[in-house]
Amino acid sequence: MSIGELTRLDTVMQVLRAHEAALRRDGVRHVDVFGSLARGSADVRSDVDLCVELDPAAHAKGFAQVGQIEDLRAHLQAIVGAPVDLVVAPVSKPDLRRHIDEDTVRAF
Repeated sequence: MSIGELTRLDTVMQVLRAHEAALRRDGVRHVDVFGSLARGSADVRSDVDLCVELDPAAHAKGFAQVGQIEDLRAHLQAIVGAPVDLVVAPVSKPDLRRHIDEDTVRAF
C-alpha cells in the first residue's frame, strides 16, 4: 500500500462518520467496527461487523424492534457498500461481548 492510501477500515470509518448526523436522528448513539475489518485481516469477501448502541427513547418495542434493526442493518449495508453483520448493544452473551471488545474501533 502506498503512503496516503486509505485502508478499507479507514474508508468505512469515514463513511460512517459522514452519515453520523442521519444515524443519530434515527436513534443510533454509537457505532463500533469489530471483527476482521477492525483487526486488519479482512479481505474483499469479508463482511463489515458493526455493533450499535441505540437511544432507548428511539428504540422500538416488541416485534417492531426486529423491523427497526433490520432496516438499520440494510441502511448501514447500503452506505458502507458491503454486507453488514449487525449486533445491538448491550451484548449479553459473554463470549460475543469479549470478541467484540478485543478489537473494537469506535466510529462515533
